[in-house]
Amino acid sequence: MSGMDKNILDVSVIIKWFIKEEGSNQADLYLERLSREEIVIIIPQLLYYEVGNTLIFKKIQKDDSDEIAKKLYSLPLAEALECTFCQ
Repeated sequence: MSGMDKNILDVSVIIKWFIKEEGSNQADLYLERLSREEIVIIIPQLLYYEVGNTLIFKKIQKDDSDEIAKKLYSLPLAEALECTFCQ
């Protein structure tokens, strides 16, 4: 992890991996680089809640939401443990 580029992504980017909308092609580039182990993706602590809220807001069906959750949890994402600039 030390030599790889680190990228902090929020829900507005990550949701585009699962729901195709404007900007999805650019968001997919992060996912491709992650799968090739070229980068580390760091996510905010509340990201999983934010994805769930977005799925509800966009009225995504439960079965589809469950599948998205499984895929999201299977990704090697690094959770930000503290906010250094907030202290």
